[in-house]
Amino acid sequence: MGELANHIVDAYEHGSTAQFGRLFSAVESVLQNADSELQSLVGVGLFEDIQNIASHRSFGPAVFRPWLGPS
Repeated sequence: MGELANHIVDAYEHGSTAQFGRLFSAVESVLQNADSELQSLVGVGLFEDIQNIASHRSFGPAVFRPWLGPS
Protein backbone atom coordinates (compact mmCIF):
# COMPACT_ATOMS: atom_id res chain seq x y z
CA MET A 1 0.00 0.00 0.00
CA GLY A 2 2.88 2.35 0.70
CA GLU A 3 4.18 2.11 -2.86
CA LEU A 4 0.74 2.79 -4.29
CA ALA A 5 0.27 5.74 -1.94
CA ASN A 6 3.64 7.18 -2.96
CA HIS A 7 2.71 6.78 -6.62
CA ILE A 8 -0.62 8.56 -6.10
CA VAL A 9 0.95 11.48 -4.23
CA ASP A 10 3.75 11.77 -6.79
CA ALA A 11 1.22 11.68 -9.63
CA TYR A 12 -0.72 14.53 -8.03
CA GLU A 13 2.47 16.52 -7.57
CA HIS A 14 3.25 16.12 -11.29
CA GLY A 15 -0.30 16.96 -12.39
CA SER A 16 -1.08 13.44 -13.54
CA THR A 17 -4.54 13.07 -12.05
CA ALA A 18 -6.53 11.99 -15.12
CA GLN A 19 -6.95 8.44 -13.79
CA PHE A 20 -7.71 9.40 -10.18
CA GLY A 21 -11.48 9.21 -10.66
CA ARG A 22 -11.27 5.65 -11.92
CA LEU A 23 -8.70 4.64 -9.30
CA PHE A 24 -10.58 5.98 -6.31
CA SER A 25 -13.88 4.66 -7.68
CA ALA A 26 -12.35 1.19 -7.93
CA VAL A 27 -11.02 1.45 -4.37
CA GLU A 28 -14.46 2.54 -3.14
CA SER A 29 -16.05 -0.41 -4.94
CA VAL A 30 -13.60 -2.82 -3.30
CA LEU A 31 -14.33 -1.29 0.11
CA GLN A 32 -18.08 -1.76 -0.30
CA ASN A 33 -17.68 -5.48 -0.94
CA ALA A 34 -14.68 -6.24 1.28
CA ASP A 35 -14.32 -8.09 4.52
CA SER A 36 -13.06 -6.20 7.56
CA GLU A 37 -9.45 -7.24 6.98
CA LEU A 38 -9.37 -5.80 3.46
CA GLN A 39 -11.25 -2.69 4.59
CA SER A 40 -8.60 -2.18 7.24
CA LEU A 41 -5.77 -2.72 4.76
CA VAL A 42 -7.17 -0.12 2.38
CA GLY A 43 -8.43 2.29 5.02
CA VAL A 44 -5.35 2.24 7.17
CA GLY A 45 -2.78 1.19 4.61
CA LEU A 46 -3.67 3.24 1.57
CA PHE A 47 -5.62 6.24 2.83
CA GLU A 48 -3.46 6.90 5.87
CA ASP A 49 -0.30 6.47 3.79
CA ILE A 50 -1.61 9.00 1.28
CA GLN A 51 -2.43 11.37 4.13
CA ASN A 52 0.97 10.95 5.78
CA ILE A 53 2.97 11.27 2.58
CA ALA A 54 0.98 14.25 1.31
CA SER A 55 1.29 16.03 4.66
CA HIS A 56 5.00 16.43 3.92
CA ARG A 57 4.29 18.11 0.57
CA SER A 58 3.34 21.72 0.02
CA PHE A 59 -0.20 20.77 -1.10
CA GLY A 60 -1.11 18.58 1.89
CA PRO A 61 -3.61 15.72 2.05
CA ALA A 62 -6.81 17.76 1.61
CA VAL A 63 -6.28 17.89 -2.18
CA PHE A 64 -7.41 14.26 -2.42
CA ARG A 65 -10.87 14.86 -0.90
CA PRO A 66 -12.61 15.47 -4.26
CA TRP A 67 -11.76 11.91 -5.31
CA LEU A 68 -12.86 10.20 -2.09
CA GLY A 69 -16.27 8.60 -1.83
CA PRO A 70 -18.91 9.41 0.76
CA SER A 71 -17.75 6.83 3.32
